[in-house]
Amino acid sequence: MTEDSPDSRAQILERGKSVLSKEASEIQSCAERLDQSFVDVVSLLNECKGRVIASGLGKSGHIARKFSVTLASIGVPSLFLHPSESLHGDAGAVMEKDVLVAFAHSGENVETLKLADFCSSKKVEVVAITGNKRSSLAKSAKIVLDASVESESDPLGVVPTSSSSVTLSLGHAIAVALMHLRKVELSSFAALHPGGTLGAKIKRIKELTESPQELFVTPESDLKSVLERMQAKNLGIVGIAGSDGSLLGCITDGDVRRAFLRHGSDAFTVSILELATKNPVACSPGDSVWQCIQTMEEKEITALFVLEEGSQKPLGLVRLAQLRKD
Repeated sequence: MTEDSPDSRAQILERGKSVLSKEASEIQSCAERLDQSFVDVVSLLNECKGRVIASGLGKSGHIARKFSVTLASIGVPSLFLHPSESLHGDAGAVMEKDVLVAFAHSGENVETLKLADFCSSKKVEVVAITGNKRSSLAKSAKIVLDASVESESDPLGVVPTSSSSVTLSLGHAIAVALMHLRKVELSSFAALHPGGTLGAKIKRIKELTESPQELFVTPESDLKSVLERMQAKNLGIVGIAGSDGSLLGCITDGDVRRAFLRHGSDAFTVSILELATKNPVACSPGDSVWQCIQTMEEKEITALFVLEEGSQKPLGLVRLAQLRKD
């Protein structure tokens, strides 16, 4: 591919920027159209005594599934129901106190319309998120949200691109509004996300702090005592705590090797403060697991002392291996 070819790098880059700009513009237009209907939808879902049933076919189905799992992640009971499968028995999962949120850009696909009719027959209220406010789905719904776009962003104008972005963003707007209404706090959100990167970004380090006394020695201790503590805990690091409980430094297995290279057997007679690493890298109990992992990887260390907020008093230690495991 050369610079003067029809698909030059500059042209590809420009097309990418054009698509993002186009879709951002469509999302902005949708934001400007939001009205009382949005408030009604959020209120209806907030007051729902059952579950939020999200449904859609094709690309709309993918958006509906994402909407459902987003709601579940903030503590709103939700499930995705495939409109085609619902016509062959799965609709039995729908209960009277549920709310159906049906996603359909055209608002005319038969399967979604039949599911909406079934829900209405069971007195389940229907919300339509559609690109056609005059569609059959819109007419059958209690509340309609306008997800229309001026045009798609692909060169043919037919691939669900801008419309998918607008619909996805509407779902996000509903979820965030519900978070505010329900006063979702970090602690409750964290309880629903115990694993993975997201869990690590939320979980506070105080939950994983190891704090046995064997982690620390006094400035008067000798190197032999340090080695015995290291051997006992098999951590490769020992903290040095002053009489007031503050962290004065630490000795790592690397410090021990350097001490013997520098002093030979006389290392046993040298003050451990002289051998220690002063001002070791530390963290606070309120720091996230993710922050601590990032710090250790950046500093190329395998453990961090946890210091009491606003002081140098050590509360314990966290280890990189353990954080990655958890």
